[in-house]
Amino acid sequence: IALGRALKQIREDRKRARDADNLENGTNRQGPEFDADEKDEIQVILAHVQNEAYLAANGDIALLPTVAELRALYGTPDGILTAIGVNAHHLMPEAKLARIYWLLNERHLGPDELDSMPGFLLPRYRHQGIAGTGSGFHQIEEEIEGLVRSRVGRVPPPGGGFTITEEFEIIRLTYDAMDDRFGAMDGVDYRRLRDTMINSMENAFDIDTTNGVSYLEGP
Repeated sequence: IALGRALKQIREDRKRARDADNLENGTNRQGPEFDADEKDEIQVILAHVQNEAYLAANGDIALLPTVAELRALYGTPDGILTAIGVNAHHLMPEAKLARIYWLLNERHLGPDELDSMPGFLLPRYRHQGIAGTGSGFHQIEEEIEGLVRSRVGRVPPPGGGFTITEEFEIIRLTYDAMDDRFGAMDGVDYRRLRDTMINSMENAFDIDTTNGVSYLEGP
C-alpha cells in the first residue's frame, strides 16, 4: 500500500511540474516518462519504503509483500515500475528455490508457488546486471557459483548439482557481496534480505541451511 501511494504521488508530482514548465515556456514537452535523475530519485524512495517494511516486519514473512503482489504494482499506477526499469526480485532465486524444493519433496513448484516467495523491487541493472560489469544480483550469483563449484568439485546440472547446504551458501555469499559492493550506494540492507529469506525457508522446511563451513575460506 505504501509503495502504491508513493508511486502515485511521484507520478502526480512529475505531471504537475512538467505542465507548469510547459505553461511557463510555451512548450508542449512530453519526452521520456522519467529522465535519469527522476528514475534515480524514485529508486531511492522505493528502497527506503521497502527497507522500512522489512525492518517493521522483523523477520515475519507474513507481513512482507510477495513477488506476485509486487508485480501487480506494474500496472498501478499506469505501469510506473516498468517505466523506471524496476524488477521484482525473488529473495531466493527461482531456480534455486525450485531445486531445493525438489531435493526436499521431489515435487516441482509451479509459477504461482514460486511467486509466493517474499520479494523486493530492484532496478533492472541491479537485478539482472549490465553485461560484463558484475553489477547485478544474478551476475554475482553466477560468479559465486563458479567459485563454490571449483572448491567442491561439483559439475553443473544435469550431470551433478549442488547440495541444499551449498545452494544456501551460494546465496549467503551473493547477498554478502551485494551488501559490500552496493548496499550503501543503493540504500538497501542486502544482508537483512538475506537473513529474512534464510529464516523463512528454514522455518518453512524445518531445515538447518548451514554446516558452519564457508566454501570460499578456511580448510
